[in-house]
Amino acid sequence: MSNNVQIVYIHGFHDSLQSGESQKGIQLREQFGALTPKLPMEPLEAIQALDALLDGIQGPVGLVGHSLGGFYATYLSQTRGIPAAITNPVPQPYKSEILAGMLWDQPALLRQIRTDLSIIEPPINNPDKLLVMLQKDDESLDYKKAVEYYQDCNQIILNGGAHCFEDFEAWLPIVQWHLNGDSHG
Repeated sequence: MSNNVQIVYIHGFHDSLQSGESQKGIQLREQFGALTPKLPMEPLEAIQALDALLDGIQGPVGLVGHSLGGFYATYLSQTRGIPAAITNPVPQPYKSEILAGMLWDQPALLRQIRTDLSIIEPPINNPDKLLVMLQKDDESLDYKKAVEYYQDCNQIILNGGAHCFEDFEAWLPIVQWHLNGDSHG
């Protein structure tokens, strides 16, 4: 990736760089100097942390987000007008049954997280800023919901795969092209 674009990788819900789904964050950090912040579980706190990080970056920025991190990247892309490449994003995560399964024993926290997520859902006014990459065999999410939600955005829909978005490294040239602004005229 071009050295002039600072990449920020946004991980999924309650994720870490040690998980299989975040190996792409490690790869982006090692190969391209991407920033890979560990985000708080609470959505509004996560967005505040990301806003503060982005405010401190001089020059062009590109986002890569995965799962719930794809939702956060959508928010930041649309509110700040910056490019984002997102893999297997969660559309409308406040409706997600995955959160309910993860937080079944913490109903008050689940309600708060769902409320916060509904607050930060942006309209997609700059669809050219988003590259949505989906794998049909995502075991956690129904890719068709993302196809519909991101219908005006550039999409790559692949047979097979998994929620972690297998073979991400093979798609780095496309991600690079998008984040460098080549698709934004």
